[in-house]
Amino acid sequence: MLVTNAVAKVGMDDVLLTYAHSSTIYSILLRAHRMGKRIRVIIVDSRPQNEGRQMLQKLLRHGIPCTYTHLNALSYVMEEATKVFLGASAVHTNGTVLSRAGTAAVAMMAATFGKPVLICCETYKFHERVQLDSFTYNEIGDPDLLIDVPARPSVSALRNWRQQPCLGLLNLAYDVMPADYITLIITEFGAIPSTSVPVILREYQLPGVVAHHPETHHKPEARAAMQIWFPGWWSSELSHWQEFVAEPEDSGAPFHGQDYEDQYAADYLFFNKMHGTYLEMGGFDGVTYTNTLHLAQALGWRGMLIEASPANYAKMIANRKNDIGVHVAACEMHQDVHFVDHGTTTGGIFEFMSDSFRDQWHDGIDINALTVIPCMPLHDILAKFGVTSINFWSLDVEGGELQVLQTFDFSTVHVDVIVLEADGHSWDKDQAHLVYTSLLKTLLHSHRLTGQSLVTGDV
Repeated sequence: MLVTNAVAKVGMDDVLLTYAHSSTIYSILLRAHRMGKRIRVIIVDSRPQNEGRQMLQKLLRHGIPCTYTHLNALSYVMEEATKVFLGASAVHTNGTVLSRAGTAAVAMMAATFGKPVLICCETYKFHERVQLDSFTYNEIGDPDLLIDVPARPSVSALRNWRQQPCLGLLNLAYDVMPADYITLIITEFGAIPSTSVPVILREYQLPGVVAHHPETHHKPEARAAMQIWFPGWWSSELSHWQEFVAEPEDSGAPFHGQDYEDQYAADYLFFNKMHGTYLEMGGFDGVTYTNTLHLAQALGWRGMLIEASPANYAKMIANRKNDIGVHVAACEMHQDVHFVDHGTTTGGIFEFMSDSFRDQWHDGIDINALTVIPCMPLHDILAKFGVTSINFWSLDVEGGELQVLQTFDFSTVHVDVIVLEADGHSWDKDQAHLVYTSLLKTLLHSHRLTGQSLVTGDV
């Protein structure tokens, strides 16, 4: 929805200026181009990351006219821009925006020239912190990145900087953009002024969310807080995950499905389609019996893995660093539940297990000794990422499949293929595919599509 809302702000023959590389901004520009809007893009970049080169290559690949320059020419190119689109790493409650270092300079120059500055940011990056400067809270990059100039290897004045007692190099990763320079903040809920950030935080934020990024660690503030792993390709500029295009890592990657469900899906359901999206619930360790790893490695798919087991979640995000990882359980309402975690594939939510399943795998277990984890509706989890379509949904949550399907809103999220496990020991598992069929028929009827064919079956 964020991309859709932002594209609505793009006019015909607009000259759009952006800074460095943002996956969100890239998705917006690509969508506008594909919709037939004639646009030209000015990409402003800076050392030492030179991330704008990646943006330039991706846009040129799609035939979008571009101009590339660095911050030192910002005042020259700003005059011809009609709008400025910028990504964000965080939006604070006082309306300030934390983003890639240099972004604030772009916004200030745009304000000087009277150009509208549109910040594109999902609401899960809104934070209750109040920040006024770039030093109170920031990240320090590798100072050695400031030493060399690739095009001028003869410039070597800083190579021995560590031996200079009066010299220090400061490579800040982010800067803070004052709210006064922001025209609008575009979110999945629409466009808002920076003064409305507290309203979004109060009305729309889900409870108990702790996000962590690669190479950083945050302790949950609550006992049962949902944790989110953002993969490296998010590049501090979080985007709709289905907009990201990944390159295959290994076309000959092995299959991992317990009964080759992933091979069947790749060969006979998707015909080796490239760059699809998946949702795997019950991700285990991300490798064992997974139905999505082959799709990621061989076909360049990306998606989300949801795992309720604390132990398996830690293994999963270590094994699947290129996917979004979410530590949470899915249920009808926000609540705390108890997780049976023995490090095996038969772990699960104690409250959702059938009596026969408990007797078979977890006889005599004490519920008071189990780990408490958060549980919330799946549509709330997906809404945090603006997910509106999924190509492949692998659902194996050890007895909770029926509840997940019965509470899932198929009218708001399009799903191409669902794989369910039925093992003969759980009535919920064995009936889930029947419930899914009934739900689909009801949905088709409600949309007057009763003539459409409905295909279900065993793998």
